[in-house]
Amino acid sequence: LPPLDIAFHDHRSGCDGHPGLFRLVDGVADIEVCDWTDHTILHELGHAWVASHVDDEIRAALVAYWGLETWNDQTVSWGLRANERAAESIALALSPLPPRIAPVLIDHLCAYSLLTENSVHPHVAGSCPDVDGRQSTTVAPVW
Repeated sequence: LPPLDIAFHDHRSGCDGHPGLFRLVDGVADIEVCDWTDHTILHELGHAWVASHVDDEIRAALVAYWGLETWNDQTVSWGLRANERAAESIALALSPLPPRIAPVLIDHLCAYSLLTENSVHPHVAGSCPDVDGRQSTTVAPVW
């Protein structure tokens, strides 16, 4: 991870109305946390990891994987930005998983494997599409 500067707030106003907020400023991951949940913290740390480890080729592959138009166009809603889905994939893959995995979670765990360039997450072995094809065969998530 890049150097981290993490601040915790008691109200979402500290995060521009969001549960958390990530910015990369001069190589430092500036993370604001307003919802003090494990998931929010993992999601924002996921942004920091992606910012320091994911190159343009993998970013383009993830945009295509999810059939999106953009990596991080702020004029596009949260769920239609690949960078948000990437951070969400990191958070979900590092969280305890439910015994029954929904198709949307399978999609995120497959994306986690693409992001980290590791083998397929053990909970979804055999369920992920060929990453060279960059196509998801799971049910599209509702964002």
